[in-house]
Amino acid sequence: MGDGWPRIRARPWLEGENIVVRSARTIDLRIQLVLGWAAISLFLVLTRAESLPLAQAVFGCLIGGAGLLPLLVYLSTPSADRPIFPLMVLTGVFYGVFFGFSVFLLHFQINEFGRIFSYNMVELEKIGLHIQFMVLDGIGMMYVGWMLARRWLSSCVSPIRFAMPSNTFLLHAMFWGFALLFLLYFLSPQFRAVPSIGQLIQPGGYIAMAGFTYLYLKGDLGRGQTFAYFLVYLPAWYFTVLMSSFLTPIILSVILLAVMHIRVRGWVPWTAGLLAVVVVVVVYPGSQFYRQMASRSSTELSTTERMGQFARSLTYVYTDRQAQSARWQGLAQRTSAIVPFAIVAKRTPAEVSYWGGTSYRLLLTSWIPRVIWPGKPREVAGAAFGHRFKLLHPDDNVTSLNLPWLTEAYANFGPGGMVFVMLAIGLFLGLLERLLATPSDNAVGWAVGTGGLLPLAFPESNLSVMTGSLLPLIISLWVMFRIAQAVSRRLPGSAT
Repeated sequence: MGDGWPRIRARPWLEGENIVVRSARTIDLRIQLVLGWAAISLFLVLTRAESLPLAQAVFGCLIGGAGLLPLLVYLSTPSADRPIFPLMVLTGVFYGVFFGFSVFLLHFQINEFGRIFSYNMVELEKIGLHIQFMVLDGIGMMYVGWMLARRWLSSCVSPIRFAMPSNTFLLHAMFWGFALLFLLYFLSPQFRAVPSIGQLIQPGGYIAMAGFTYLYLKGDLGRGQTFAYFLVYLPAWYFTVLMSSFLTPIILSVILLAVMHIRVRGWVPWTAGLLAVVVVVVVYPGSQFYRQMASRSSTELSTTERMGQFARSLTYVYTDRQAQSARWQGLAQRTSAIVPFAIVAKRTPAEVSYWGGTSYRLLLTSWIPRVIWPGKPREVAGAAFGHRFKLLHPDDNVTSLNLPWLTEAYANFGPGGMVFVMLAIGLFLGLLERLLATPSDNAVGWAVGTGGLLPLAFPESNLSVMTGSLLPLIISLWVMFRIAQAVSRRLPGSAT
């Protein structure tokens, strides 16, 4: 909207239209956010498991609240100045949930001896308050870096502007090319094995998703294209990803669709969002058991066999008594990122020496495509982390553990160095928001800004894995759309 105020859906069944909401409503939204956090926190504290001490529960809620601070800043920013993609808002939510509110799931990870267990049955007596203090320090320094970047970079760094093809058919064809290659990436192991292909194809798929969604929400996508993408392609892609047992791409797509809807339409699709959350939570336990069964199979399963195995896995975890006790252990372990962080803090430097920046060395080379440098060192930080802290069995040469940025920073430099690393990460995220998420007036800008930054909104892996492909991706997309713009000028049907 041009007046800079967000819109919400107001009694559409009676009025059939949106209402422009003024600044008083924006203040109300911030108050509602704080009150909602307080109400949820109070409920969680009062209904917590006996194994969770009161102090740790309160600090878990404080960390969860800290995760909402960028959202308060976002709501305080005029709509016209808000980034296309709220990268720091989503990053803050990640840390608030995975390092804060997740303590309320720890009772699913308590063994018969009353100790918290993690991967490879590594035990931890408790999550100490000093651990939660350090988490708050790290998150706080990340926010400081981000705020400094917002203040400094707005005047001295210009955003990257991607060319917009004037020919509609060519623009749609490019989005479809990205989308179909994205689907092929999940379908074909041989295609995934092509050097460097994932660096472009994976973000390209989300860019296509953002592009089509933007065009649809703006009313610029025809019925045929809408039907083909949202009612044929997306269900096929969701099914393919689900059969792979990896739910992260689905979660990212839900985030993308929700953010695009909120940013373009100005109101929150609560029903669809809550339904998506429920589906993911319900399906996750079954997907974990399905993955274990699929990994034990000595032959490649057909699609029908995979569907049957997935259905049996989902039925098993909700009907078998033996599975009931472990049903939510996987989800708790997956979301309780503070547990590995606490293990790292406990063991360093007395038992395990600090990494001293080892995991960051690949930042110097990760941006080089493997097709150019076939002998480029491989990303093994997740596996090395697991073995270093005995979170993986010594004979396990396949599994790679998630290594969130906060944990990686502590494992490398300890509590003192961690705050400076998180400060630098905040500056970096602020720079990315300025370069790629500055408000744009065309579909390509929205698509690249949203789809390109989307994976960083779920920062569960080490820094070089998540950012290594950004530079070649940005360069490739800039060149591709620049060429497409030049070609479109020579094609009939181009806009003038």
